[in-house]
Amino acid sequence: MVWLKKMMVLTALGTFTGVTLQSSVVMAESLQIESRKVIGEDDRFRISDTSKQPYSSIAYLQIYTSTSNYSRGTAFVVGKDTLVTAGHVIKNVSSELLAKSFVAPGKNNDKEPFGRFEIEKMILHDNYSPNKDHDLAVIKVKPNKNGQSIGDVVPLLSIADNASVTIGSKAIIPGYPTDRRKELWSGDGEIKSQGTYRFRYDVDTIGGNSGGPIFDTNNQVIGVHTTYHTWNGIATENSGLKLTGSNYNFIAKYLDHSTELNDVQAPSQVTGINAKNVTSSSLMLSWEAATDNRGISKYELYVDGKKTATTALTKIEFNRLVANKTYSFAIVAVDDAGNQSQISESYSVTTLPENVEEKPEKPSSWVSTQVYTSGDVVSYQGQEYRAKWWTRNEKPGSADVWQKISSGIDKWQAVIAYTGGNIVEHEGTFYKAKWWTKGEIPGKANVWIKQ
Repeated sequence: MVWLKKMMVLTALGTFTGVTLQSSVVMAESLQIESRKVIGEDDRFRISDTSKQPYSSIAYLQIYTSTSNYSRGTAFVVGKDTLVTAGHVIKNVSSELLAKSFVAPGKNNDKEPFGRFEIEKMILHDNYSPNKDHDLAVIKVKPNKNGQSIGDVVPLLSIADNASVTIGSKAIIPGYPTDRRKELWSGDGEIKSQGTYRFRYDVDTIGGNSGGPIFDTNNQVIGVHTTYHTWNGIATENSGLKLTGSNYNFIAKYLDHSTELNDVQAPSQVTGINAKNVTSSSLMLSWEAATDNRGISKYELYVDGKKTATTALTKIEFNRLVANKTYSFAIVAVDDAGNQSQISESYSVTTLPENVEEKPEKPSSWVSTQVYTSGDVVSYQGQEYRAKWWTRNEKPGSADVWQKISSGIDKWQAVIAYTGGNIVEHEGTFYKAKWWTKGEIPGKANVWIKQ
């Protein structure tokens, strides 16, 4: 009996517009397999740099359904020669046409930075049925023209045998949608509910996403996107499969247990260490993310040769430091299997003398399309906010993810004279003065413009 480590890699392929499958209907709800629904406003965004992880391991899929027609989909790499997809993606695809079919990891329109890989064979889950709990398939690909396997040119994506997901947490789904050119697009949203093998979310998807990886905010694969749900013809939620039980075991069966389930490759060495906001007693240390074939689990921080802290982020704040003292910092990256990188080169920084403080850098303005992680500080409407966890397109001041930490704008006072361009706060709203004013109430006088 072969012992399987409960950590592995998953690949999934996207929905094909050329495959027609019957949907199931329960009462007024319809569980569809085309994965074509944008829920409300379209919040998807393009991934412009597909050479970075985890995007380089997500592949464009092209399968021919006849000698002249092909269908498009999405895939992500799980083993040296292995990918995984939703079963309905490959259902009814002729084996005679596989020689023309291929996957291209990290494809970005006409650019294929990691080349193409021809498909050798495709295997459906033993209990496969469209829209059901085991809508999975494995794809095996041939080496490229240089004799390299797909797992030799791009990292493998890591998954865990997780029986549960966290309701209310973020789900992120990148893929190659058919309503865009051959480009990688992504959407994110909230996990709404879950069953034994499936879970639902409000992430926008469309044809081409089915079979794509579902990530959490740590770039950990937590599922495979497969379907969408409608109620009386209106899109309500999309859904995917959990990688647990027979779904996990099905994928594990087609991987090399000696190398793909037992990771022995160490992460890259940490570089780019830098200190900001240095004071007499504190500083913020940041660094470039290390790379790994499975994924980074944590970073271990060493101060003057002694391990003092651990974090999953690429930055950490040190407090209670001694004034006017030089500290030496070094970092070790650790992957999901416990493999450690070489310790980084030492980085030294001296705290300021007592009573001499460096003015903190002014935070950048909040941008709706930018991703922020725990600890990031932004300014919005004259106030500063710190992110509690991963967030994107959630407005500071109105979303729980943001914690108000300061206000750079004073409250309006009737006894103070203001000149054009001055900004004040009055009854929770910000106003800008058009010209000189004194005693004129913001919100009532024309001299003030609401911000």
